[in-house]
Amino acid sequence: MQQEYSKVETEALEILKAMQQRDYTQMDYNMNLAKDDNIRDMSFGRWVLSVPEDHFKVLSVAFPQLTNTDAEVKTQAWKEFSKHPLCLPYLINNKQRAM
Repeated sequence: MQQEYSKVETEALEILKAMQQRDYTQMDYNMNLAKDDNIRDMSFGRWVLSVPEDHFKVLSVAFPQLTNTDAEVKTQAWKEFSKHPLCLPYLINNKQRAM
């Protein structure tokens, strides 16, 4: 089942795609830094995504539930976003992402 997007959400998705292409080299460099063993310590939590702040602002327009005040709704929204093709450049694990 494909999700329906509003006009604003659709435009935000297009902007986000352009931002990802523009910033891919920098995002790739930052994600490669995350391969350091100190950062990958999972004793408290798992670092899964690295989303630049300007990308997150557009992302929250395209996926408004990511900023929902209800923790369960927000968690579900992040799980759904993690399956979306636009999530790939933000994944820390280089085996999970490609562009």
